[in-house]
Amino acid sequence: MGSTDSTSDNPLQRRPKRNRCPYCKAPLNKALYFCEACGTPYQDERHVLPRVPAPHLTEGELVRLKAPRATKLFWLYFALVLGTAFISELVFEEERADLAFLFQTGAMFGVTAILTALHWGTLYPQLSRFGFMCRQAWLALAVLIPLLVLNFSYHSLISQLDGVILAEPWESMREHGFDWTTILFGLAVFPAVTEEIAFRGLLQQWLEGALKPWRAILLTAALFTVLHFSVLSAPYLFLLGILLGWVKWQTGSLYPAMVVHFIHNAVAITMM
Repeated sequence: MGSTDSTSDNPLQRRPKRNRCPYCKAPLNKALYFCEACGTPYQDERHVLPRVPAPHLTEGELVRLKAPRATKLFWLYFALVLGTAFISELVFEEERADLAFLFQTGAMFGVTAILTALHWGTLYPQLSRFGFMCRQAWLALAVLIPLLVLNFSYHSLISQLDGVILAEPWESMREHGFDWTTILFGLAVFPAVTEEIAFRGLLQQWLEGALKPWRAILLTAALFTVLHFSVLSAPYLFLLGILLGWVKWQTGSLYPAMVVHFIHNAVAITMM
């Protein structure tokens, strides 16, 4: 039995000889992917169709397209911070800044716990990696030292300005009998865990899927600063947010960022 060519009936797999249609032998127009005489395609249409460049998207469009959950997360926390602050003004007296702060911290912790359960798939890789085997984690701890010196100097300067009153919640907590362990837990442990999960674990992680890493770090640091609602502390908070975002990006873990955040808050409370 004679062998048959399984591709002989496919015009696309026949090579046209002398620019003629492999099916009807009519002359071919190279600008077309098919024979004008019989309509038989003889080459892939991608060879003749013009290449259309990908549309240029702004960073805002990239975020809306590739990281829509990041925008929703920011506005959720924005509403949470404003809402708890408004309720605190109605419920707690002005001299009870401690209770207002604990109420806001508790609300933040509760919402973050729910988001952790809902987005565990995003957080698990960042929590399953220890992170301290990377030298960048220790470098971040080293950078924290001059950053704390800057923090103390900066806030000492602005506290001396006329008309500036810095109401610190830990002062009210000490006045109303809270021990140092409770103060440390409420102002250092809770923020280090909840804010790093929310900002670096979710917000920055989603933004990294839409933007270049440094863009995602800077944008997350800016949003981190905005949600603290402190105009005077904004420059310093932005620098701190960059450090936390950088160490999370370099290590791929949330633990170094949490430790840096905790040490920063604990030392800041002690120094202040």
